[in-house]
Amino acid sequence: MFRRLGKGFLPGLALALAWGAASAAFALAPLPQVYQGQGFRTWLAPQNARAWQMDWLKHDLARKDETLRGQTLKALGLLRHRVDRTLMWPQWEQPVEDRIRIRYERLGFSDRKSAVLWAPYAGRGEYVMIVFSQWGDGQDYWKPWQIFEFKTDPVPGLKVEFPDILSDGSRELVVRHLVRNDAYGDREVVSIFRNDDQGDNRALRLTWQETDEYYRAGKYEGNPAWMSEKLKFGDQRILRTVTWKRYHYTREGEEARYQGMHPFRRETYRERFSWNPADFSFYDAETELGKLVRGREPELRQDAARRLGEILSTAHPQLVAALKDKSALVRMQAALALEDIGDTTALPALEKALENPNEDNTVTQALQQAEDSLLAKAKAEVAAEALSRTASVSVPPLGLRRHGKEAERRVRHARRAGRKPASSMPAVPADLSPTSQPRLNLQPR
Repeated sequence: MFRRLGKGFLPGLALALAWGAASAAFALAPLPQVYQGQGFRTWLAPQNARAWQMDWLKHDLARKDETLRGQTLKALGLLRHRVDRTLMWPQWEQPVEDRIRIRYERLGFSDRKSAVLWAPYAGRGEYVMIVFSQWGDGQDYWKPWQIFEFKTDPVPGLKVEFPDILSDGSRELVVRHLVRNDAYGDREVVSIFRNDDQGDNRALRLTWQETDEYYRAGKYEGNPAWMSEKLKFGDQRILRTVTWKRYHYTREGEEARYQGMHPFRRETYRERFSWNPADFSFYDAETELGKLVRGREPELRQDAARRLGEILSTAHPQLVAALKDKSALVRMQAALALEDIGDTTALPALEKALENPNEDNTVTQALQQAEDSLLAKAKAEVAAEALSRTASVSVPPLGLRRHGKEAERRVRHARRAGRKPASSMPAVPADLSPTSQPRLNLQPR
């Protein structure tokens, strides 16, 4: 039989089987877990990425042939598309050798250093950053480990620092970049990443992010203002000094964003952030609650409410009481924070706040949005309980439409009576127990 097929059948069959296995392996390759943060996104490089010598890497990236340069980027793990997911922009600003910046720092507790390379994309207002780890016994070869993309202003570009905030010999990655917003305007932020080298999925994780510079137009609340900050690192703390410059509204000032104009008021306040090893971040619930209750500046209380919505798992009474704050921005942020927490015990306070006829329209929209979200969650809990009860007694489940109004009635009655509805899960005490902070972890969206 093999003679009839010819001498080239067996080698051809072996080649076809090998090609089929390789194609299947490529098709089954796991997708990179892309974490989308504010103003940046990041993913881990493939484990089979090759190691490089930095001199040769810079030479290959500076090639004029776009095809050869694209092969180098692909070998680094910068795939342009991966199952209809755009991961990178293949065009870098030229000449590349003048745009690339490389720093060698110790970003973990290992004695081996890491190499951090960053360069701008062409015409995108973005920077790409690649973190390398030493590979092999020598120190001349570096393997890609993690990849970042940051939104930036084309003029200042990307600002990178490597301070030792915790004074433990392991440096943090501090990046100043841009967060774009078409409604409220762009703002420059500072993001701090620290190497979480515990376990197999080690990565540089976001541990702190705050606004560095921001212009708030007067059409939202109060007078137009410029906000800026100064940071001081050390002793396992971050000392943040915030300055607000407020201006009288003028048409000429709005066009120039009051640059070079003298403010009629200047306000300055300071806040501290201490390292919280339990959540691997610089945010602590007790500290933020203290700022929310005792803070004099409305911007300080607003930021504290925003952070509490990200780190609390239950609606704390002091956060609920912030719905009556004298600042509209704080009331709006408190409602959004309660929506993020998702604790239905805050429904009575939201309903009572909505009864105020003199409330600002923007705050009313935030309150209504939070109430609708929590009410939908309460209805889902009641419907799930009804299905479980009917299943336990072997009764065919009824349509969920019948449980909608009944769930709403039971939830409202229980809240007004000051107790939890029978359908709710056992309550977590409204203490300072923080969650795992999903926005601070490298998890896929």
